Formats: sequence, structure tokens, C-alpha cells
Amino acid sequence: MKSKQIEQPEGGRPLDATTRPARRLENPTEDAPEEKRSRHRQFISGQYPSLAAFAWEGFQERGRGTLLVMPPTDGIGCQIRYLSLDEIEPGSPDSPEPQIRRYTPDTQFVITMQEDGNESTYVIGDRNLTPPQAHEQSKGLSSDTVDESDEVFAEVRREDVEAGDLRPIVEALEATRILRPGDSYPNALRRRRGMIHIPVKGYDLDPRELWDVPEVVRFWRKLHEVWPYGLYFLSHRAGSVQLLILSHIQFTAQRGGPEGQVALRVDKNQVVGFIRGCLEPYIEVSRRAGFPDEDGNRYLHEIASLFGIPGEPAGQ
Repeated sequence: MKSKQIEQPEGGRPLDATTRPARRLENPTEDAPEEKRSRHRQFISGQYPSLAAFAWEGFQERGRGTLLVMPPTDGIGCQIRYLSLDEIEPGSPDSPEPQIRRYTPDTQFVITMQEDGNESTYVIGDRNLTPPQAHEQSKGLSSDTVDESDEVFAEVRREDVEAGDLRPIVEALEATRILRPGDSYPNALRRRRGMIHIPVKGYDLDPRELWDVPEVVRFWRKLHEVWPYGLYFLSHRAGSVQLLILSHIQFTAQRGGPEGQVALRVDKNQVVGFIRGCLEPYIEVSRRAGFPDEDGNRYLHEIASLFGIPGEPAGQ
């Protein structure tokens, strides 16, 4: 397969996106350090199918434009949006307008990387996977049939938990384009409901349950603070959504039985309160995924029933 090509702005020579550059890629407004160029190249190459599909969707809806990749504002990954040509301020030195006017949408797309107050704009193309083809491939997620291939495992180690390092989870969410649900395809969101597993490794010899380990509780609270969509995405079959909720409520635990099973007594009002506090982001994703409100509310009831709460805990 031919490599993707990153074209130098203003008619520069193409650069193979999978190899070390033979010369500097110069932006109209800056000479980007090689480290920055390498970072851009790695990001574009690794995310090419989803970027191409997103760009084609933007072109179909809003005409010529550029993908704008902005640095994170919340510490959990970059933001990507589509800017049409009408939204671009003309005449500024680093404006992507020239690239937007000259690229060929059927085979290329424009991407602007915003970093350190500067913008670097590239025209991207891959003859083996054009933007229309990438968008068509993304429709493979359109089936309503959910199987094991839709499951995502974002394993974290004890050292990650103790350091409060969310990167293993962020990388898994970015790879499946659900880190920022507003940038995701509805059918991808639909198929990922309740399919994200977050195994926590390294506590097998610890006599405590995970929900009784302070650093685990802090880790889950931190995750919820920066990514408030866990109620929708996290799996209850693997216990991930239960751990999320238990990290935010008060409860008592009692061991009993011949095998030392643990029985939890939870404050059901706190469970309902936590679920209601998650309603806004939950509804945002559920509706974007195309679920009717009745179905979204039914799923909330399933989660609440894990804690012995009957009826509808919250309405959409």
C-alpha cells in the first residue's frame, strides 16, 4: 500500500507520512521544529481513516473547509472540528484559505494543527483510501447488531492508578473516537453503549475490593470529572459502571457465606442522585446515537436495578 502523503503548504514537495522527513516542512508562518512535524505526522498517519471520513462528512454538509485540531482544554486529548471556508478569516498570514481553495475533496482533505499559538496546515491524500471511501467504510458501524468486536478494553495498571495517569484510557477512547462523543458517528456511539471495560490490574494480592481502595476511588472520580460519559459507555457486565458509581457514593460492605462473598448496602438515594447528575451528558450521547428517549430511560433503569432500585430512577 502506498503511504499517505503530507503536502507542504504553498506547493511544497510531498512528504511520506510514515518515514522520517528528508527536509523541513515549512508552514507559511513558521519553520516548525522537526519534533513538532514528527508529532503532526504521527497523529495524522495514525488517525487517517477517521480524519478522512470526518473531513468528507464536513465537506458534504458544509462545503470546502479544513479540520482544525486544537490542543486539549481539559487534559484528555485534542479537539477536532470542521471549519468551512466561510468561517475562515481571509488575509491572515497563517490562514489555511489557499490550501482550502486548491485541494481536491474527492482525493484529499485539509488539516490545520493548532499548537503553541501557531497553526500548521497540510493537504492530505491517500490513493488507496480516499475521503469518500473512508466515509463509506465508517458506515460499517451502521448495523444495530452488537457483538464482541464492539467491546473496548482499556486496561489500567496499579502504577497508573496510583499516579492518577488517565493516558491508557484516553488512548483507548481516542482510538475508538468516543473520547469526544460530539465528534463521533451516531452509529459508532450506538454500538458502544455499555461496551467499555476498564480492568484494573495489580490488586490481585490486595485483600481489599477495588471500591475500597482510596487511590482507585480517586482515579475513577478523576476520570468522571474529565470524561462524564461513563454512565452511557461503561460496561455493567464487567463491573466498570458499578465501580464508577461506588466511587461517588457511601456504602457499607459485609463479608459472609462460606466463600466470603461481599454484600454491599448502598444509599439508594445517592445512587439516584449520581445518575441524575449524569443526565445531561448521558442524554447528549444517547440522543446523538439515535436512541429514543424511552430506550435511553430503560437503560438507566437497568443500571439502577444493579443496586436494587426499582422503577425509573430518572427521566429523559
